[in-house]
Amino acid sequence: MVSHFDPGIKRETTALGAAAKWWKDNTGGTIDLKVIAADIYPTKLMAMIGAGTPADIVMVDQRGWMPRLAVLNVLEPVDDYVVKADMQDYEQRLYDSFTWKGKHYAAYVNGAWGYALWYNKTLFTNNGLKTPREYWDEGNWNWTTFLEVAQELTQDTNKDGKTDQWGYANWGVEVFPAANNARMTKTNDNGTVDVIWDNKEFVESAQFEADLINKYKVWSPDLGFHVQNFKAGKVAMSAGANDFIKSFCEGMKDEVDNAPFPLGPNQDKNDIKYVGYSLFFGLGKGSKNLDASRAFLGKMREIDKNMRLKNVVDPESNFALMTKEQIETCNYVDSKVVLNYESGFGSWEQNRWNFWGDILFQGVPVATALEMYKPLLQKEIKDTLESVFVEVKQYTPVPAETFESGDLTKFLITTAGLPESSANVKASLATGDKALDGTTSISFAYPAAEDWAIIARTDETKIELPSYHRYVIKFDYKVTSDGPMNLYLTIRPKAGIATDEVSYGFVKVACESGVKATFEGNIDVLEASKDNVLVIIGENKEAEIVIDNFQITEG
Repeated sequence: MVSHFDPGIKRETTALGAAAKWWKDNTGGTIDLKVIAADIYPTKLMAMIGAGTPADIVMVDQRGWMPRLAVLNVLEPVDDYVVKADMQDYEQRLYDSFTWKGKHYAAYVNGAWGYALWYNKTLFTNNGLKTPREYWDEGNWNWTTFLEVAQELTQDTNKDGKTDQWGYANWGVEVFPAANNARMTKTNDNGTVDVIWDNKEFVESAQFEADLINKYKVWSPDLGFHVQNFKAGKVAMSAGANDFIKSFCEGMKDEVDNAPFPLGPNQDKNDIKYVGYSLFFGLGKGSKNLDASRAFLGKMREIDKNMRLKNVVDPESNFALMTKEQIETCNYVDSKVVLNYESGFGSWEQNRWNFWGDILFQGVPVATALEMYKPLLQKEIKDTLESVFVEVKQYTPVPAETFESGDLTKFLITTAGLPESSANVKASLATGDKALDGTTSISFAYPAAEDWAIIARTDETKIELPSYHRYVIKFDYKVTSDGPMNLYLTIRPKAGIATDEVSYGFVKVACESGVKATFEGNIDVLEASKDNVLVIIGENKEAEIVIDNFQITEG
């Protein structure tokens, strides 16, 4: 099983943990979880397939990885392996959302989540205002009543002429469109995707957000203001899923409550829908344990159903911190969630901030921003739909270089083949008291220079650094000259070692003088590149540094 986080595989109070224990006790088998960083997730899945060790069960975040993982063919369609009628009710409701070109990809739906409105109940009470929950109970919780209470609760409490208590603060720029059932894109059955964000629902939502910040001035222009200030009582309302209390309310003295997010003007009160996100387990392409994976997920589904009937709450879950009413609110919002592939295209998840920044902070009219950014979103969609499976060469790590051989020509890192600008860098052996471990280390004397120069590089004949991997670089070091120095690590094709035209990562190592320390950092090479080498660069000051126990592993 692979996931971008630990979903609780060792906790028997989760369906996954209980199923893993049952599996071990009753079959003698094991469920091995491998946690992979989200930013390299698709690449690692391709690498595992290429290495002949494909994942059996894959956690998929529908927001960022669909339809990408289906297009890349790293997930197995589940139509031949899953019977929809065997799924739990909530799974059946969502199952048809995880499709691509008519095929389904969710073998087990973990859940779907929408954003609720979380509020400081104490602030409402102290100001004599009805709470969002009271507005909702009377059927009058909408953007008009939201704005009214936000204006009342946006205050200059210390009378210095500046707002220090905000009616609303949150970084979720898509929350209002989600509450107005607004979509940016439409995925068609034939595998094409249309940009439809010029619809009334989306345009009105984006304009309302811009007005909250600029016209009504009730939404803090610091989109991260709530992170520290909700718990400090400086924010009346914010937004979040069922992890809000755990993330933003720890140590808070005021009373907190929640309500469904206020309905946008284009919602159908008789058929309320919130655009949300979901996680599901898919089956890895090329899995060698498909039958076992299906059986395990079936047992997990059975256990989860029983836990829900008995209202079993994982003590480490978000629900353990919530009241019964708050849980019911979250469950209500989640039950209204609809899914759409909105942000899983190319780099739109990052580029969208420029789009929203123009609307919210630069005064760009919504219609103008939609027209400006439509070609970019279309390109991101096109790039995703044209993605191809990459045959990733497996990385073969080598033992850490301890420099014990005493032969400068045989070390993992070398000064051979460096550009002319590095001609005055001198490598030598450090032994005895000068060595970091009392035996042998390598020492680099770095001269004063007008520009930065390369100190050393890895020897590609001794260690290959193929593309599409995250590399973890680790070594011990000590500056033996006066004053601190900085090193910089990057990975480049050997042919372009002297230029930064193609360069992956640029990691700074701040080295104090006379102090032995250990550095560990990551560099990603997520593009096609040949004959890569790790390059160690110094600054334009004279220094001497000793290095030992140099190694590169895979992250």
